[in-house]
Amino acid sequence: PVLSDKDIAITAALAKEIWTHHYVPLVGAGQVNYMLSKFQNEEAIANQIKDNYLYFLLRSSSDLGYLSVKAEDQHLFISKVYVKADARGRGYGKTLIEKAISVAKEHNLHSLRLTVYKYNLDTIAAYEKMGFIKIWQKKQSQRIVLLKQSIKSNIRLKLSITYTSKKSKTSAGRIK
Repeated sequence: PVLSDKDIAITAALAKEIWTHHYVPLVGAGQVNYMLSKFQNEEAIANQIKDNYLYFLLRSSSDLGYLSVKAEDQHLFISKVYVKADARGRGYGKTLIEKAISVAKEHNLHSLRLTVYKYNLDTIAAYEKMGFIKIWQKKQSQRIVLLKQSIKSNIRLKLSITYTSKKSKTSAGRIK
């Protein structure tokens, strides 16, 4: 797990790189800068860790991505799951989801939940490829929730897809 100041700094640097590359075309630089300054900087990550979020770095020969989860009532909330652009399509996202399932089992939780920006279509497709399916959508809140019962792990996987209006302009590695 991410606990040291050094690992927190690495996680924040990964967030900046990943968010700038992936989200600026989707939501604009202003929204990305807001999200980075509010939720993805060193201080915010350290505070989230104090608030019982668990962070994990994905490493191979370099830092490739990270995962953040928090145990909630009946499920494990996946707050962040990000992989660098040049490492996508190699199974690293699946590795991070498998880590989340492992953490859920350790905490005797039977489901996973996460949110995804509605227009992040490649990411949604990746989750669907891992077996996530849509079970609920409320257009006013601009949220889609997906649920899948996993046969192997007996874990329920939930995916919420959220979006803001266009006006607001947003092989396995080692996990530490």
